[in-house]
Amino acid sequence: MDKFIEIKDKKQLDEFMDQIWNFHDAVISKIDYVSGSFGSQEGTYVFDDKRELIVRFEGVHYDEKIVDAIELKFDKLEKIYFAPNEENYTTNIMCAKIELKDDTFIFVNDDSLSVDTIIINEKFYYYITSKKLYYRIMSK
Repeated sequence: MDKFIEIKDKKQLDEFMDQIWNFHDAVISKIDYVSGSFGSQEGTYVFDDKRELIVRFEGVHYDEKIVDAIELKFDKLEKIYFAPNEENYTTNIMCAKIELKDDTFIFVNDDSLSVDTIIINEKFYYYITSKKLYYRIMSK
């Protein structure tokens, strides 16, 4: 699967999260951000009109099997918070969740706490918020 598939509503989001087992035992292996701005020898051109974040997860279950990777594309990115883990702490995601709240997709790396609690207690958690969300299954 090469093309991104848009998740448009809560029903599609819930089906997707069930298919991937809530990112159980997955890891984030790569993050790419495109702002839409660029620079050249003539100067910097700031537009920030793209605001797109692609996050690659590896070790993800999809429909009862482990796939090479799943990429999520957070389009119209609003906020991102990532803090590197301590050296003696694992980056393994036990279970993550994505909520659709007020027309905004909110990804958090722990499904045992409320989204609001995670956003307030940033030290050990990370989160991403965007207006649009897409996914694709990747093969190496």
